[in-house]
Amino acid sequence: SMLYRFPNESYFDETWLQNGFCVSNPDSTFFNSHYLAFYSDCIMAPLVAACYFHYYGATIPKNDSTTTKREDEADGKTTKGSNLQQALLFGNIAGIFFHGLAHLYYGSMDPTGFDLRWKNSDISHSIMNQVSIFG
Repeated sequence: SMLYRFPNESYFDETWLQNGFCVSNPDSTFFNSHYLAFYSDCIMAPLVAACYFHYYGATIPKNDSTTTKREDEADGKTTKGSNLQQALLFGNIAGIFFHGLAHLYYGSMDPTGFDLRWKNSDISHSIMNQVSIFG
C-alpha cells in the first residue's frame, strides 16, 4: 500500500525526510514556520470575517438561486455577489482558522520530526497526520 512506501528515500531527499515540508527555524519553539503559519492564520481569519460581514452584512449564505444580485425581502437591501460566492467566502473563514490549527498541531511537536508515513507502532499519530492533511 502507498501509505507504507511514501515518503521514502526513493522519492524524497534526506533533508525533506528529516525536516518535512516547509520547516524553517526548526530549533525555535514559537518561531518555527508552523507556528508562524498559525499566527498568520489567526490574523487572517478575523480579517476575512470582517470583510465578509462588511460586504454582506450579518447575513448567513442562503441556499437558493445563484443570481448575481438580489433584493433581500426583509429590509430591501441589495446583496452583492452570487449565493455560491457568498457561501464559499463564509466557509473559508473557518477553513483558514482550522488550517492554522493544523500548523499549531505540527508546530507543537518536534518541528523537525514532520513525518507523514503511516506507522503501525504509533497509530494515533498516524491518524492525526491523515486527518490534518486530508480532513
